[in-house]
Amino acid sequence: MCGIAGIHDPEQAPGPDLLARLSAALACRGPDDEGTLARGPLGLVHRRLSIIDVEGGHQPILNEDASLALVCNGEIYNYRELRERLAARGHRFRTQGDSEVILHLYEERGAACLHDLGGMFAFAVAHLDSGELFLARDRFGEKPLFYAWSGPRFAFASGPAALAVLPWVETALDCRALHHYLEFNCIPHPLSVHCGIRKLPPGHVGVWHPEGCLGIERWWRPQPPAPFAGPYSEAVAETRRRLEESVRRQLVADVPVGTFLSGGMDSTIVSALAARAVAPARLHTFSIGFPEHAYDERGFAELAARGIGSQHHFLEVRPDSLDDLATVVAAFEEPFADASMLPTARLARFARQHVKVVLGGDGADELFGGYYRHRVIRLFEAVDWLPPPLRRALAAVGRRLPAGRDERTAVARLRRLLDIADHDGLARYLRLISRFPSAARRALYGPAMLEGAGDADGLEILAPHAPSGRRPVDTVMLLDLETYL
Repeated sequence: MCGIAGIHDPEQAPGPDLLARLSAALACRGPDDEGTLARGPLGLVHRRLSIIDVEGGHQPILNEDASLALVCNGEIYNYRELRERLAARGHRFRTQGDSEVILHLYEERGAACLHDLGGMFAFAVAHLDSGELFLARDRFGEKPLFYAWSGPRFAFASGPAALAVLPWVETALDCRALHHYLEFNCIPHPLSVHCGIRKLPPGHVGVWHPEGCLGIERWWRPQPPAPFAGPYSEAVAETRRRLEESVRRQLVADVPVGTFLSGGMDSTIVSALAARAVAPARLHTFSIGFPEHAYDERGFAELAARGIGSQHHFLEVRPDSLDDLATVVAAFEEPFADASMLPTARLARFARQHVKVVLGGDGADELFGGYYRHRVIRLFEAVDWLPPPLRRALAAVGRRLPAGRDERTAVARLRRLLDIADHDGLARYLRLISRFPSAARRALYGPAMLEGAGDADGLEILAPHAPSGRRPVDTVMLLDLETYL
């Protein structure tokens, strides 16, 4: 993780003091190094967490004739192959790092260079002569990128806190974004918590022209493959090959790497493949546990670690360990309601005592249909054959069941399923993932929120990402990839 920021301001050229304030707001993202570049109305900032080319990977990076400058947050997994190819074509490299290949590849191919990059990234290339800025975000949005725009002024950063230091950026609360946050547990792109700040969506590029024009286009979207035509054994072998390749390439680093290991299927597969790639005795695995037996998985994690042969580290987190709540919440820089952030933050700090990079199992449920809602959608493929009046009657029965406080009881699940039976398509998916129904939200709103939220509806967030002509479960998995993930 690194932090990047930049500004184009023809009215007041960014000076050292302003760039220092931008850098300070990004310090938690990059504690190892910082760099700035000022050129007329353009200013660039980089805060670095050093992973590859620890000594020499300073940014911003300039190309050979100093016409372009790059700041990047991320990691390019196939950078060695790209570097060899570019060097053979005459490009001269100043560093041994992975980020520099982006700059030389952009020289050759412009925006098309993105299709050659394997990895996670958010970066900006500044044309130092013209002032044009090219911004790009990786396929799934693993790395964040926010921007603000006012007339001829434009700025970008890894987080909204950096943009908020600029006096011309409107930081008033965006009531529409807050309305969606209460439904989705995070603020969906392109919105942010601030009226004057927006997110560049995953898989998109943005081009800022100095005359005051911003163009945003999509460069990649997930496409489900055609159904596999071979036998089951070949499907298993191909899945294994792809997982092995994915884990192996993400272990490229000049610092120690470990894995989060809960003992569940996803993290155990990643950890086992990582151990095979680096040798088990060299792999550090990390897990957490809870005093409450119903939530504690330490036994599974320890069993998996023994089977893998890793150096395993365990941390117990108690439910009253909330002394760092304010720090963790502030680190997100805008509202985020997934309670897993608390134990994950503890686990990350614990792991940092031994390694600098960890792999996890995020994304597996979206790719392999692992969420409860995926099973529910398959179930409703049969329920949808029922006449609408009967479905409405079932929903009415469900509303008469006791609500209870624990969603995991059989009665609570049945009540929710019967309620969802009365919905179709995207509305059904929204009911499945929502934790705060719209009617309940609006009952709590005061006049300012009611006016600010207006006619906002969660369906407006989902609709652009819903493909047509696919099975409901495929549609839901794609929605998860594009929104929830």
